[in-house]
Amino acid sequence: MSKHFHFLISILLGIGATEALAQQSMAKGNVAELRQSLRGLKWESVDYDALSALERCRALTLLDHALTEIGAVATAEADLMSQYLEQQDLGAEFASSQTAEAAPARTYEDGQKTAAALLQGPMAESRYATMYQGSDESDLKASLRLHESGSRRKWSKSSEPVRNVRGMTAFLKSKDKYQSYLVWSKAESDRRQQQHEQTMAEKRAAAKARSELAQEERTARAKELAQQRQQEEDSRLAQQAIYAQSAATEQGDVVEDFDDYWYPSRYYGRPRNPRVQHWHRNGANQARAREHTNKRVNNWHRSGGAGRRGGGRR
Repeated sequence: MSKHFHFLISILLGIGATEALAQQSMAKGNVAELRQSLRGLKWESVDYDALSALERCRALTLLDHALTEIGAVATAEADLMSQYLEQQDLGAEFASSQTAEAAPARTYEDGQKTAAALLQGPMAESRYATMYQGSDESDLKASLRLHESGSRRKWSKSSEPVRNVRGMTAFLKSKDKYQSYLVWSKAESDRRQQQHEQTMAEKRAAAKARSELAQEERTARAKELAQQRQQEEDSRLAQQAIYAQSAATEQGDVVEDFDDYWYPSRYYGRPRNPRVQHWHRNGANQARAREHTNKRVNNWHRSGGAGRRGGGRR
């Protein structure tokens, strides 16, 4: 259950539309089980200010980590929904509609209470419930500042995509197209994931090729330098031999040889292959998703109902 903590928080915060992407990584039974685990959870009654510094630190850490995923999911889903509305020629109608989702808007303070309630209930056995054990007061204060700053920033950043998702979800449901959207978005998300993996594979291959070329160049240069050193050394030894021979003939002295040079011929630091993450967690993909969503929605509003047909694949 703890690995789906972001979904638990999204349910409690009324961001129910994020389950479109959640259903792609969880079986329907798991989604139902998560919802069932939240029944009776009285997060509204949590007195957050009365919690200890340790409890607040754990709750903020949970909220901070959850908002990272919630923001990524909401951003990706807003992009998917706006693309679907455009393909269905429903963008202008959505922009001019007064549709509003029934789920109440939540505040950042609600998010803090939600995280605290989860750690007192369904997530009491999770790793978040045992974090910072043994930390002193100064460490707790530092962690509180870090995660409160991070979670507030992520809450603010995710507000717009969450609002877009709520509105478009309500609109699709009013048009009886939400289930069709879920089917379409599953296929589209799979397509984007394949595209993302292909892009990352191409980048890794290009990086490997550059690394191998650089290694070949370094090896060639090292060989060239070694040959140059050897030629210089051979010349030096020849000169020393001539001098020694001459000196021995004239004075009977023997000239000692010099120490040989040591030249490094090994190189380290082979590039580590990056992990292939899900497309919606990739920072560049998130930036493009926000840009596409905002552009579509703004165009719908500016057109005053004209809308743009098509909206094919990106």
